[in-house]
Amino acid sequence: MVTTAPEDPSSAPATLAVAGAGRRFGTVPALDEVDLRVEQGEILALLGPSGCGKTTLLRSVAGLERLDRGRVEVGGRDVTGWAPEDRGVAMVFQDAGLFPHVRVRTNIALPLRAARRAKRAYAEGVVETISATLRIGHLLDRYPHELSGGERQRVGIARALVVRPALLLMDEPFAAIDADLRLELRREIRRLHRAADLADTLFVTHDQTEALAIADRVAVMFSGRIEQVDTPARLLAQPATVRVARFLGVPRINLLPEAKGQIVAVRPSDLRLDGGPFATTGRVVDSEPFAGGWLATLRTTSGIELEVLVDREPVPDSALRCGCAPEALHRFDAESGARRPADLSAARDLWRALDLDGGPE
Repeated sequence: MVTTAPEDPSSAPATLAVAGAGRRFGTVPALDEVDLRVEQGEILALLGPSGCGKTTLLRSVAGLERLDRGRVEVGGRDVTGWAPEDRGVAMVFQDAGLFPHVRVRTNIALPLRAARRAKRAYAEGVVETISATLRIGHLLDRYPHELSGGERQRVGIARALVVRPALLLMDEPFAAIDADLRLELRREIRRLHRAADLADTLFVTHDQTEALAIADRVAVMFSGRIEQVDTPARLLAQPATVRVARFLGVPRINLLPEAKGQIVAVRPSDLRLDGGPFATTGRVVDSEPFAGGWLATLRTTSGIELEVLVDREPVPDSALRCGCAPEALHRFDAESGARRPADLSAARDLWRALDLDGGPE
């Protein structure tokens, strides 16, 4: 199942349009009928676990992998059979890929020289401009080994942007950088994008925090297929499948046992102590510090365990009552995993069937 936010049919061609993309390695399908669009003025994050096909799709868009079937369009042009250098895309890798024996200035200018696109004076002007935009102008005469990890990635981004690509591809660009630098670079990417100094971007990551923070829309991918595409807020509020619901959100969503062919889920952050029409009582069986509060695990009288966020350390084995609003409950079909539409009566029946403290208040 793939769900996506509605598109405006009157809009200009997408910066990137992938249609029916398929790729197999032996008997293993790496890409299985993938459709994906990056709209103009957008950062789209491609999010999924390791091995789901994210990098294969990115490399296929760049022309570094051959598709077995399907089509890739960049700016409305079918580039499926084109060489990588002719596609109008640029790529930033996890390790930045800088040449250690030349200075930052030369590293950034290399794509211009390789493409024989610029005279020296023009190339210098472009390098200076891009470097100033990325706040690395003071590093131009250093060598890569003299830079921090975050500075090297900025140089890698500058080298990609210097050719003014129609589309920027970023493959786990911050994975090897510590948490503080990742946060700084995420903010830098958003700043550049708001200022229109960054090309439309397909950003590949397995880190949901990164994807939700940096992207206008997120495509969630499992086993070579796109399962849902939407804004970060709607992905969290209306996951299309139980797999998307379980994959997104920190802490992870509570999945209750199957009942009446359905699975009920509720996020720990949506459970409130002593509040909500859907309520239950449980004893504290575990707890740990979490984001300025505590994440408590409760076990109800029916044996169901729920995690709930509380503002202070709970007393072990103490009884806590928690509840949520009807809109905080998610229902999924147990067989297909697909989201069920909101239905207050059905939610009440399921709550009772699970024997959660006698049902809703």
